[in-house]
Amino acid sequence: RRCHETEAEAQRQQTLSRERKQSIEELTAQIQEEKLKQRKQRLEFEQQLDELMEKHKTLQECHSTEKLAAEIRSMTESKERLLSEDELIQDNLAQVEKQLDALPRAEAAPSQERMFLKSQEASTALQLFQQENKRATEYLEAASCRHSELQQKLKSLTAELEAQEESRGGLAGMETDA
Repeated sequence: RRCHETEAEAQRQQTLSRERKQSIEELTAQIQEEKLKQRKQRLEFEQQLDELMEKHKTLQECHSTEKLAAEIRSMTESKERLLSEDELIQDNLAQVEKQLDALPRAEAAPSQERMFLKSQEASTALQLFQQENKRATEYLEAASCRHSELQQKLKSLTAELEAQEESRGGLAGMETDA
């Protein structure tokens, strides 16, 4: 009987041991799964961080203060050149109108110049002149708008860059403290 009890106890211990081994194996498998899951998440996070850093670097290069300032200078120069061209065109037009007004009105036989001024060629030349003047004015307005947009963008990006530099300075201070 005692032998029977010892045998039953041994069987119970073996069963308990098997159950514990199985529990340990299950827990070990769960730990491995969790480690793999965390590793995958860490790799995804690192990849996202690398992508964000690359985007930031690209944006910073594309929208650097120097590039925007150079583009604004170029637009300002174009605007000034177009304004001076427009002024010259307006002056020439005014001179032509004065010359036309200065011509005597009561000539019996119109001169060749007066006949030309009334001709289809003169009318076409005037239309072309007016079209060119209109295009130059439109280009000037577009350049002026672009110039304003670039100035706003420069201000925005400069503020953003300063904020990033300040936050980097704060982060660098934290890292040196640690």
